[in-house]
Amino acid sequence: MSILLIEDDTIHIKLIKRALEKAGYGDTIICLEDGEQAFRYLFPEDARERSPLPRLVLLDINIPKISGIEVLKRIKGDGMLRNIPVVMLSTSKNRNDMETCFRFCANSYVCKPLDFKDFETKIKNIVIYWLEVNDVMDE
Repeated sequence: MSILLIEDDTIHIKLIKRALEKAGYGDTIICLEDGEQAFRYLFPEDARERSPLPRLVLLDINIPKISGIEVLKRIKGDGMLRNIPVVMLSTSKNRNDMETCFRFCANSYVCKPLDFKDFETKIKNIVIYWLEVNDVMDE
């Protein structure tokens, strides 16, 4: 089981990794820093090279090269990936950003708090909910 983190801010990456470690998921993190890397990881040219699917995707809305929205659209449009929970992370509380993410089937939209402790707590709660509380259908 893995958690796919797609985030370009090095401080946020460190905070998220620390929160995941404290929640007991430190060894399950795959970290990518832009949309192109995410596309290559999730949609390899040769399907036989596809990595094991993550159980959860934490996706920053504003990442370089290919936006988080485009990555979300592609994940939710793919038959093999669409059931993976995708939590959009953003510093924006912009209603249009939220509506866009939900229109493209984001499972959750979370604003990144400015306070480090609050940020860590929020990430920990997200992971506990999606990996421990939420029930998933067996394929």
